[in-house]
Order: sequence, then C-alpha cells, then structure tokens
Amino acid sequence: MAKSLRLQILGEGTADIRVLEAALKTKGFEVSSHFTPAGSNGLSLPENAPVSDVVIVSLGRDWEGWLNAMRPNGNALGASLIVVGPKDNTQCMRSAMHIGARDYLSHPVLPEEFYTLLSNVGQQRASAEKQNAPQITTVINTAGGSGASFMATNIAHIIAAKHKTSVALLDLDLQFGSLALNLDVNLHYGMSEVLAMTNKLDALALPSYMSKHSSGLHILGEKLDHIVLPGEIPPESVERLLVLSTQAFEHTIVDMPRQIDPIFAAVAARSSRFILVMQQTLTHVRDAKRLITILRQDFETPLERIMVVVNRYDEKLSIKMKDIEATLGQKPVAQLANDYQRAVAATEIATPFVDFAPTSPVAKGLQKLVTEICGKPEDLEKPFFTRAMERLLGGKK
Repeated sequence: MAKSLRLQILGEGTADIRVLEAALKTKGFEVSSHFTPAGSNGLSLPENAPVSDVVIVSLGRDWEGWLNAMRPNGNALGASLIVVGPKDNTQCMRSAMHIGARDYLSHPVLPEEFYTLLSNVGQQRASAEKQNAPQITTVINTAGGSGASFMATNIAHIIAAKHKTSVALLDLDLQFGSLALNLDVNLHYGMSEVLAMTNKLDALALPSYMSKHSSGLHILGEKLDHIVLPGEIPPESVERLLVLSTQAFEHTIVDMPRQIDPIFAAVAARSSRFILVMQQTLTHVRDAKRLITILRQDFETPLERIMVVVNRYDEKLSIKMKDIEATLGQKPVAQLANDYQRAVAATEIATPFVDFAPTSPVAKGLQKLVTEICGKPEDLEKPFFTRAMERLLGGKK
C-alpha cells in the first residue's frame, strides 16, 4: 500500500535528505523533489508541484521562514505533511505541528525510519478512503451524443435537491460544455480561470468561485466566450481541483468529454466510479467494450467501479439488453426509456428533467440510478449533520 503513495520532498537538499530521496526511489516510491540550496536566504516553494499524498519538508537554518511561507495554505490539498528539522529544537517542532505536520523527525534522518512511517500513512489513508469518503462520479459517453451531459446534470440535481447533499458539478468539456446553459446558470468564473488558481485556493474558497443553482448545486464550467486549446490545461491542476472538490463537497459529478489524454488520466486517478452512457447501436456497444477495456487495463479501474447505463432504450430495436450484457461482460445498472421530445423540451427551458416530468419512467430511472450510486435511500435522507457525525464517529453502530 505504501508504495502507491506519491511523495514530494521540499526544502534544503542536505546530504541525509538526498540519501533518503535515492532510497525511496529504489524502494519503488514515486518521488518528486524541489530543493533550496543549503543556507540560502531565499525560499523556493514550487509553483506547479504535482499532487502528492505525502509532502516531506527538510528544514535547516531558516526553518522559521520556511514554516511561515507554508502557513497560508498549509495542508490544503490533504497531503500528509512530514517535517525533518533541527535536532532538539522544540520551537521548530511546535511550529511544524501548528501548520498540520503529522510527524517531526530530526536531521540526520535514516531511510528506515521513513519506511515504517510511510507504511502507516498508506494504511491510514486507505482506511479513510473506505469510510464514507467524498465521492467523485465521472460520466462519459461511449459514443457521441449518448446523453452523458443529460445524465450528469440530472444525477447531480437529484443528489443536491432531493437528498440535500452538497454537490459539485464540473463540466470538463472546455470547448463545447453546456451544463451551465442547460441549467440557466451564469458562470462568474470559467473553468480555466479556476484551474489556474488551484495552487492558491483551499476547500473553503472553492465554492465562492463556482455558480450556484437554485437546488443548491454548485457548477463550474468554461465560459462560452473563452476557447481553451488542447494542452493549455496542466493535468496536475485538474487533479488539484478534484482534491479540493472532495474536501468542499460530499459528492462531485464530472461530465467528461470522450477523449483519452493526460486530463482523462488525472480524472481517472481520482474517480470513485465511472458511468458509461450508451445506446443500442453497434457503434455504442463496440466503443463501450473498448472504453471498459481501457479503464480496466490502462487505468487499473476495478470492474465494480464501472457502471453502464443504456439511454433511450427501445425494445423494438434489434440489439437487446441480453446482447449488450453478453458483449460487455457485465449487466447495465440502468436503462432509460426513449423520451427524446420531453428531454429536449426540458433542456430548452433549462429545467432538470426530473422536475419537468417527475413521474415519467425516465425520471424514475434516474432516481433509481442515484440510489445505485449513493446507497440506500434511508441513508441519503439523513441530514448533513447526522451523516457528518456518523463519519466522525466511525459509522453507524
């Protein structure tokens, strides 16, 4: 478990820290480093450091300046902070703990000390992820026009409005995203603007940069007057945004365009589940099979985290549900009837379908899908405070 941790080493590159860096890489850890020359008066905090599970800070003579520089954002991205500082310096140790350090070790540090420490960090993080951790659900078309944006909008709306859960809806189609338009929401900030600020934001500030729907749903997408070209967005910024979103919201819904690229990889690394939206055509079945294979083989996504939804299902078509199941090797979790005219009408007046036609088979299918995603209805209906206390106390007894 510990070997899957991503490590970042900052501060003075003393001899013992460089030995530690080499030893950690030899053990198979993913390590990045950003060193300031020993004795330097200037601090050098990285501008676009990769998202890490553990940040190791090596402190020397200017330990106070380093800790003061880190104080504004501290542990904003949820990384476990380990400080290596001067020996027998209780003031430095106390200051490190004030900015959220989980451990303090003294120079010269031995690699063996870190192996046990990182093993404990890995086990604790894995345990925390299993206990009602905030969820990221990524919705993606298996072929163009399958209805992923429709699905993402309505799933997010149901979770926010019907179950009173804090939800973020992220539109990662940076060129032709339409979620804000579909919900008649004016974007105060564009996605690219917020991604450029992720190093400076924390979980408390993020919601203020998003637009809020009447249901309580928070939305972030690209402004219509701004064109983002491929390669302009660093994948690390997307991953930081997802980390912040899980800290600020109980559930994050991502509408992901159908493209396998570094941004897709960043989203896949953080997603709790994927919802693949398809229809009853050979193209959709072929591409759904291919996408499942990519997720499982290239991104090591467990099969139980991949959900398939058949949209606009029509029993009269030649491709039946049993054919889809046999080809994909798994049973779709939901099938939504073909109600295209009302879906278009709801979109035209910027109203979620579940509000536009609440008793329709499609609305009921969407509500059932939300139950599959979020858990039992009785758990969802609990107030936020009750759910938060249960997580704090370790779950229901």
